Amino acid sequence: MSSQFSENNPRLAGPALKAFSEIAQAWSLTTSEQLSILGLAAGGGDVCLDAVAMGERSTQAIQRISYVIGIYRALHTIFPNRLQANAWVRQVNSGALFKGETALAVMCSGGTDGLSSVRQYLEAGGMIDV
Repeated sequence: MSSQFSENNPRLAGPALKAFSEIAQAWSLTTSEQLSILGLAAGGGDVCLDAVAMGERSTQAIQRISYVIGIYRALHTIFPNRLQANAWVRQVNSGALFKGETALAVMCSGGTDGLSSVRQYLEAGGMIDV
């Protein structure tokens, strides 16, 4: 992991959470989906999201947010239509990575590996199966 994600750089947490919040809104993520993507326990809602900025899990959450930002950027590069790009995460996908699930399901249940895999899939030019 690069030094930009170190515990010694808490200044990243605020901007990272702002970017994540904007992407979550664009993708219409529920609080539960947001918490799953960030690797946080459900039940705390916004309190958990705000705690990321100061909490011991901020490094992990910032790393996960960086994957989400990469996924978002890749989608908006692949799809010229903003609505189509944002809707892709909820489309059932027959690709080997997704096995008939949505990218969002892989991101929520696959942890950091799931986020990384979706990002790599898209950045590889995406064999986009929607």
